[in-house]
Amino acid sequence: MRRILSLGALAMLMAACNGGEDFSDASVPGCPAGAPCTAISTGDVLVELTGLQVDNLGYECVGTSVVFATSKDERTSAASDGSDIVVPPYNALCPASATQIRFFVGNGLFEGNSFTLGEMRIPQGAPLARYSITVSDLMDSPRRVLAGEARPRNVAAFLQGLDAEPSTPDVIEIPDAAHELADELEGVAPAAFTQASYDEFRTGWSDYFDDVNDAIDGTVAGMNPDPNVHIQEVVKANSLTRSGNYRFDTCRGAFAAITCVSSVNEDVFTVSFPARTTNDINIDEFPLILPTGQVMGIGRALRQSGSDTLTELVAFSETATVDDSLVLQNLSVQGIEPGGSTTTVAGTGAFLNKLVYTGEVPDAAPSGSKSDVENDYPGLELNADEKGTLSGTVVGGNVDLPLTAELSAQPQVNRDEDMISDLAAVGEFTVRLMRVCLDDDTGCRDIPNEEIEIGEGPEFNYNTQIYDAYDHTVTQELPREDRQDVVEFCVEVVSNAGEIDHGIVMVGSDGDCPSVASDSWPVGFVTRTFPDSLSYNLSLLLAPGAENRDITPNFGVTIQGRVDGDAGGCYPMYRTGDDNFEAGLRALWIDDFYPYVQQKEWVDALPEGGELTDEQVLFFTAISSGAVEFFAGAPGGACDPAVP
Repeated sequence: MRRILSLGALAMLMAACNGGEDFSDASVPGCPAGAPCTAISTGDVLVELTGLQVDNLGYECVGTSVVFATSKDERTSAASDGSDIVVPPYNALCPASATQIRFFVGNGLFEGNSFTLGEMRIPQGAPLARYSITVSDLMDSPRRVLAGEARPRNVAAFLQGLDAEPSTPDVIEIPDAAHELADELEGVAPAAFTQASYDEFRTGWSDYFDDVNDAIDGTVAGMNPDPNVHIQEVVKANSLTRSGNYRFDTCRGAFAAITCVSSVNEDVFTVSFPARTTNDINIDEFPLILPTGQVMGIGRALRQSGSDTLTELVAFSETATVDDSLVLQNLSVQGIEPGGSTTTVAGTGAFLNKLVYTGEVPDAAPSGSKSDVENDYPGLELNADEKGTLSGTVVGGNVDLPLTAELSAQPQVNRDEDMISDLAAVGEFTVRLMRVCLDDDTGCRDIPNEEIEIGEGPEFNYNTQIYDAYDHTVTQELPREDRQDVVEFCVEVVSNAGEIDHGIVMVGSDGDCPSVASDSWPVGFVTRTFPDSLSYNLSLLLAPGAENRDITPNFGVTIQGRVDGDAGGCYPMYRTGDDNFEAGLRALWIDDFYPYVQQKEWVDALPEGGELTDEQVLFFTAISSGAVEFFAGAPGGACDPAVP
């Protein structure tokens, strides 16, 4: 994910009305320079408070003069360098120079009064360009607290209670009157947001809610007598905001590249997800964290001893998770080389605003340098379980390494749960990983839509550059057979609306459907829903733990695709971009395991000075990536593209 270098304070530019509370003409006579005197929107860092989305929520970018409110409408504002920046609906915008963002209800301008709901600290070194957070991230930032604790529970209930538009249940629309009445209370809260008793908190604010109702000549939702109703929305949002694709690396941090030297023979060690494995193969796909907290991914362990460089393919253990406080639990990285591995390490760490920090200053850093966490959050000290570490054996050497991690891509938080339930109700889906047909293959079929499926470059499912170099013409395909002789496999989508496993994608052993297989594992989830096109983005990583290497079908394969729910009940999968989806370009699969294993077996069997044959190079290329054949129902059914 893009990060922003911190900028100095610049002149703040006026922005258009945000579509909610109109602050555009608000000002305070005699306001001192630098104070928030006029509502303006400018900046570089987008922050969305989710679980539910909030329209007309006040925010202040502390350390700058920016005060504004979120809007249900997209708007264009100004970045700190004066260029245009698009602010998506329900997002706040702050300069990178702000120390934190404060969310409030009331009047946030100079000499105004407001109730602070919480704050998120903004990293001072290089903040991400965008954050999706929940009220759990506003109480002890940059740490996350549990949704059921008193303050996040009360803030969630307060916000959800102020919703003035029942026709949009996934959105909180705060009326202007709520801000005006909060200002009139002069900052004296009827009940503290830290109140332990929910009943007392709710009773304390009852007059305020009555006054809001009188002012709008209607009713806001009000706080539900059952606090769990409000808490559950936060729990769901917490699960989705911890999920997504992440980078994990040792020996990286505030100084980008840090050499880690072992105390034994001064060997150099690294463990990386993703990573380059050889001159020919990269681990291109980022690890995936599921909404349930499970961590999955394939990477590389490296040991450089003198002039020798030794590598091993590694994967996270099936026990590795991120808990509800974003602390890594049971993190273990294990070697997955079929011939035996010498890597087993255990890790610690916690995500602070989407990053894991080491809290250490590298030995090679310039004098006076700060640790990575001190650079982003001055004065913050990490707890022992928050420091990113990996300890154990890497390629046969005992190590204690610093570990960092960073968000790369995050899913949609406010998915359409009814759509996911409908997708799950379809039942089983069949998946085939199609590959290029080679000269000795049988059972081949013509590649459909060859003008968009075949060509030179990564935008095609069948990149012809290598095939052309070996005089092989790409025209046909067939299902790839994996290391366990599986040529097609079944997946199912979990339906459990309101819970964190809603939309999880399961796979079964031996390619069987999870509901009937002897073993099954979560391997992905529905990352986005598109009601207008009735389609769904799915992200799958078939690596549910190093322990399951030999029993998971197509272990190591990544699929990111968009399922068409408006295709006659067959649910084909295409690329995720709108143009590719509409053109019918099938999704792409990429394998980070089988090609590596196959190539290594061949290379190890070569005589000294030998080279792989042309046939081996072509086969290696064919089993590395291709098109995804995805459809509803069992093989041979009405939706099966293989059926004439």
